[in-house]
Parts: sequence; structure tokens; C-alpha cells
Amino acid sequence: MVYYIANTGSAVRIKRYDPNTLEQRVILTPEERLTDQIAASQTGLYVLGTDDTVYRISQQNGVMQAVTKIQDPPISATKLVERYRLFAAYGQLNVYAEVSDSEDQPALMFIEFTTDASAATATTDLLVEEIPVENEERAWKSLQPAVQYAPLAIGSRGDAVKAIQQPLYDHGYYTYYIDGIFGWRTENAVKTLQGDLGRTVTGMADDSLQKLILSGNFPNYDPYSQINYGDRGDRVYAMQLRLRALGYMADTADGIFGRRTQAAVQLFQQENGIAQSANATRDTLVRLFAVDTPQCTSYIPLYLGDSGYRVRELNKRLKELYYLSGSVTDTFTSDTARAIRRFQAQVGLSINGEASVALQQRLFAPGAPECSGYIALYRGDSNGRV
Repeated sequence: MVYYIANTGSAVRIKRYDPNTLEQRVILTPEERLTDQIAASQTGLYVLGTDDTVYRISQQNGVMQAVTKIQDPPISATKLVERYRLFAAYGQLNVYAEVSDSEDQPALMFIEFTTDASAATATTDLLVEEIPVENEERAWKSLQPAVQYAPLAIGSRGDAVKAIQQPLYDHGYYTYYIDGIFGWRTENAVKTLQGDLGRTVTGMADDSLQKLILSGNFPNYDPYSQINYGDRGDRVYAMQLRLRALGYMADTADGIFGRRTQAAVQLFQQENGIAQSANATRDTLVRLFAVDTPQCTSYIPLYLGDSGYRVRELNKRLKELYYLSGSVTDTFTSDTARAIRRFQAQVGLSINGEASVALQQRLFAPGAPECSGYIALYRGDSNGRV
């Protein structure tokens, strides 16, 4: 299960997503104001309030109860706490503080934005609280040395894990230390190999997969192996991250080759003179991951929840023309949607709050009109309206 906090602008909801059934549901719409911190143990779900209170949520009835109020850690006067983070495992919830130097750092001015001091300040993690979870066995008590050919998965360790790590390393699937610990890197290597072999992707090495790995009778990792529409996994995730970095998509990188990812791939093929395909072909991937691949020059559709530098460009333009109130961010929020609706109403477009390609062409045109109505102005704003 995947648990996450969704902020729609009008409400904050705690949701659960089942990757097996592709279903999501709302667990709770809390009244308390929350940070972005959420963690799950074997039976519990935990969130952090903006007042530094840790809450536990029952997944059965959605009841939310305060667990503890985080106390300021004992740190020197030259240090400050940037934020708190939650980490849960079987049997325990840990609260960490990100601590940095409190000395003033110079702000750096760029064309697009201004950094603050924290952006250039190194932080360290400090364990603040260890909270035992009742009726759960501690994770480390369940970690036992692995027996060869017994199923290997996250938490397994020992010689059997080392035995499969070496061939995976030799074939390019695994790129870390041969340490005998089945962590997330080993799991990703196993998942990628399972996908390449056409097996069900579980991340667990059963006896048949272990025997195959130990035999060495499997192909070397090919970073440019074709990725097909509908595929899932780390290859898709890496491709999505690259497409986002180059500006071809602003959707979340979720490891699922869906319609918006396909549209981004096809736009990339079009701009780079590659034969159009419903899939990410070898030629596509070779060009995509090249060091000299240029940024996207076309407009792409942007929707509520999107993020990245393409959204920042959109917000900046809306701000310049006085349609957007508040600060310019790289997230398509409800404020962005309201600003787009103002623009759509003023220029006579259908009002839906979505930034289509046609809308952006008009918005970024040299003669795009400024907002004719009043907008909210805030402390810190600096423009002609102020």
C-alpha cells in the first residue's frame, strides 16, 4: 500500500493507493493542519501536524489521535531545527530533526527565483524520539540470516544475499556494495531483472530466480531496452524523471507508462526527429539519456497537481500579467487554476482552469492582456499594482 497526503487547495486528505488493484480511497479528511510528513508501520499510520504534534490514524475507522508533542531537542545556540521527519518500521516510530547552522547565509539571486539561506545550508539528522508501537514485533527481531534458495526479500541478509548480489553486479543490474543485505537497491535490481525476463515483478527472489542468477545465464543489463506502453517499474520511473528534467512532462513520476507519459514520449520523438511510436524505442531512449539532449521547445498541457519548471514558467507569466495572487511556485495549485480561469474569462476562452497548449500560446504571446480586475496583494509583493 502507498499512503500519501493530498492537498487539493480546498481540503487536505489522507489517502491510500493499492498498486495491485489501481484503486485509491480517502482514509481521513483531518481538521488539524498537517505538514507533508506521513509514515506507516505494520498496523499504524502516522502524520505530523504543523504544531509539531504526531498523530496516529486508525486505518479501520479513520480515527485520528495525538501520540506525542515533539519537544525541542537540546542543541547549541548556533544550530536550528529546519523541520521534523517521521520514519516508521515494524514496532517503532522514529522522529528525526533536520538541524542546520543558524548563521546567516547570503541569498543567491537567479533570473527565475531567489534562494533562501536554507537552500545552501547543509543539514544533519538528529534522532529526537523513539516511540514503540504496541502489538507490533520489532523489525530487527524478524531479520534472520538467509538460507540459500529460501525466498529472499527486503530484510534478508547473509551469504545467500551476497551470492545473488555478485552476479547481479557483474551483469550491471546491481551497482552497490556486495554487503549481503537485501535492501532497496537489491530489490530494484531484482525487479528490473524480473521485468526484463518477462516474469511477475515482485522484488522477491524465489528459488527459481536465485538458481538462474547464480547460473549467470541471463543477459546483461541494457539501459536502452525498449519500454512499452503499459509497462511499470524502475525503467519507466527513470525515463519519467528524464522527461520531466527536459520539460516534456510535468506529471508525477510514478513508474507507470500511462497516457500522459506516452504523450511526452511522442512529443520528444517529434522534436528530435525520431520515428513516431506508441512506445519508447531504443532510438528514443538513446537520445533521451544523451548528455547533450536539448530542453523541450513546445508547450505541454498542464493540469492541477503538476509540478516542475514548466509549471513555474506558467505561474510566473500569470503573475506578470496580474492574474495570479501570491508567490510563484513550481506546483500547479488551486491558485494557479483560479488565475487561469481569470485569463480564460477575460480573453473569451472556455473556463475550465486547465492550461492547454492553445491557452499557453495566447498567454505567452507578446500582446497577452493584463488582468483587468482587482487581485489580492500581499506583504512582499513587488509589482506595478502595488
